[in-house]
Amino acid sequence: MLVESLAIIAMVVAAFLIVFVRTGNIKLVGMFLPVLIIPVTHIISIPLSKLLFSFMPEFSFALLRIFIDVSGLAVACICIGIGSLKIKAAKRRTVYIIFMGCYCLLLTYALINNAQMLI
Repeated sequence: MLVESLAIIAMVVAAFLIVFVRTGNIKLVGMFLPVLIIPVTHIISIPLSKLLFSFMPEFSFALLRIFIDVSGLAVACICIGIGSLKIKAAKRRTVYIIFMGCYCLLLTYALINNAQMLI
């Protein structure tokens, strides 16, 4: 899933450049950064889990990767909550939290499901 994570990062950065920079809404970029947290933590989880595995050999390599991915989900959810504070309308805030949360949750589920195949 490394290639898929890199593709997600490339597509999101391209969308940021096309949509937000061209329209001049650079302030809104911060609200959509949680979309990048999950793929970045998944990419970082590979070398970090190797490092942690040397200190904690009782845990499997895949289990450490899953723990790092879930930690990335927690950070993304916190960022979604902070980003939602910028939205004044309650309905828009709710829609933002639901859609961003579902995206992050589903992507994390796919990454964890793939990592479980390594166990």
